[in-house]
Amino acid sequence: MFIPSQNELTRKLSPRTAKVAGSLGLVFSIAVLALSILSGDKIAIGFSAVFCTLLGMFSVSLLFGKGAHGAGILSPIVLYVLGVILIAGDVLVSIGNSQIPYAGILLGLGCFALAKKRKSSQKHEI
Repeated sequence: MFIPSQNELTRKLSPRTAKVAGSLGLVFSIAVLALSILSGDKIAIGFSAVFCTLLGMFSVSLLFGKGAHGAGILSPIVLYVLGVILIAGDVLVSIGNSQIPYAGILLGLGCFALAKKRKSSQKHEI
């Protein structure tokens, strides 16, 4: 049985691998979102919108070289934007309903905490 060493699991990506993986991820996320919109099912559109947003952000960060540096795939700015989107989406959903969906708010706060941690760790590296 093949067991990879820790160095193989945590090594930096080559620029070519990051560009190919980012391009394929972006194409896949756009295709999944387009197919779900064409299907017309509201639940499928909701799930694919969340999935494709996360995969698209991951793919764009790989395309622009952030994933190849080994400092985390999502930059602090992307995490702040994702946190705002998650919290604002839950606030907008709760306007029409009497219940507040807490999952997006907690995920948004988690994105803020991770962004703050990455920002402070980047300052210490410089």
